[in-house]
Amino acid sequence: MTTPPPPHPPYETPHADVKPSKALYAVAVGVFVLSLVGAALIGANAINAFPGPVAELSSGEQRDVTLDDEGLTIFVDRTPADARCQATDDSGAPVELGPTKGSETVNTSGTEWHVLLRSTQPVPPGTYTVTCAAADGAPDTTRFGVGARASVFGAVAMIFGAFGLALLGSLVAVIIGLVTFFRRRSALRKRQQQSYGTNPPYSTYPPYPPHPPQG
Repeated sequence: MTTPPPPHPPYETPHADVKPSKALYAVAVGVFVLSLVGAALIGANAINAFPGPVAELSSGEQRDVTLDDEGLTIFVDRTPADARCQATDDSGAPVELGPTKGSETVNTSGTEWHVLLRSTQPVPPGTYTVTCAAADGAPDTTRFGVGARASVFGAVAMIFGAFGLALLGSLVAVIIGLVTFFRRRSALRKRQQQSYGTNPPYSTYPPYPPHPPQG
């Protein structure tokens, strides 16, 4: 009677102590979510940062305008536009105005506004008296707008920054996830190979009988 060999111990796949930890997947998700939240906040601030008139006036009209942010910008609803504008602060001191570099356009309430002049210095928030008159030959229907001294390019840069942050966060999250996945898979394969080397799989087939001598 043949004594059966001892049973082979069950093979257990080691997962819990494999490095790197699965917690890195959560880190990748966290990086992705935080980048999206940061991009959304920057985008919201960029939308609010877009300059626009807080008051409108017609050609030849004088109006008191209260600005909550520093600086002063004068817009016009058409281009090219030739106009003369003056602004004074609440003490009657004139505010120096100068042309802008390049062309800046914003759309608010269905009107396309073009930046005409800006204060050369970031004057403080307050109430300013503004007068604008279209040059001779310009339509009497020319409209002017007055707002704070904000730049369209600054708001656009914030929008690109929001997209860049979202893209960078997504890329970092993908890299963390892929590196974690491939390193864990490599570690698991090594563990499996080591386990098979020390505990070869048990075979239920009986050993081959010895061959009789020939000759």
